[in-house]
Amino acid sequence: MINIISKNLSQKTLDFLAEKQQEVNNKTTFLKQKDRAKKSWDGKTGSKKGNAAFTEIRTKLKEMNVGEGICNYCEQDTSTDIEHIFPKSLYPEKAFLWSNYLLACKRCNMDYKNANFAVFNPLGSANKEDLAQNTQPPNEDALLINPRSENAMDFLRLDIIGNTFLLTPINRDTTSRNYQRGNYTQELLGLNKEKLPQIRKNVKYNYIDKLERYSKIKVTTNFDELKEASHPMDRINENNQFENEKKQLLRGLEAYILNSPHPTVWKEIKRQIDKMPNKIQVLFAKVPEALRW
Repeated sequence: MINIISKNLSQKTLDFLAEKQQEVNNKTTFLKQKDRAKKSWDGKTGSKKGNAAFTEIRTKLKEMNVGEGICNYCEQDTSTDIEHIFPKSLYPEKAFLWSNYLLACKRCNMDYKNANFAVFNPLGSANKEDLAQNTQPPNEDALLINPRSENAMDFLRLDIIGNTFLLTPINRDTTSRNYQRGNYTQELLGLNKEKLPQIRKNVKYNYIDKLERYSKIKVTTNFDELKEASHPMDRINENNQFENEKKQLLRGLEAYILNSPHPTVWKEIKRQIDKMPNKIQVLFAKVPEALRW
């Protein structure tokens, strides 16, 4: 789970969201706002204007995904749902707030997170309070790490060196806010459950395999060497200039790495490079530009 780089919506779509949000805010009680938020959300694409707005919203959210078509929470399954980071049933005032959206898979959105949410109460304290449905939250001091405005890697570390591939809080003081936020986030979203740790381990080897191929292609000087260094499925056109074919293969490998599932694994490899086995350190020394990817 990493920080999402936001994109801007058109003014037309922002105006539509503001209009729908105002309909919610005009209700005089929390329960009425909650009910209005649900009804408005369920019917959000029922008009030509609403359909156009949410077509743009989905397009922008897809462009913002941490990897091509993958969930911004688990980084594994297909991102299908527009997820409210602050649940609309608890925070109806954020139901049509652009900064409250991301794309998530159904497993994360419905099975794990759903409307579960916790805040620190009193505000600014380290006291966790699980929020109850049909009760207005005391504040917005959320435990859940917000990928639209925060980087989960400031709170969580992936255990690559110990080979467990579990996400654990960086801060080891269990009474601290940072520990609680990291631990709550990974537990709420099930980030250490099922097969995710093993999948992350496999992804690490895949990343290293692609980087090794990149390093071999990088030093080639002719087509024979290029074909030797490339994958058998790579298409190489010897009628083109050698350097152009080489650059195309290198760009393809870079794009593959940057758009693969589990980008946290790639970022954690780079963050912990000084603790990595010598073989991996040597590989990055051959391809130092990869540290900027």
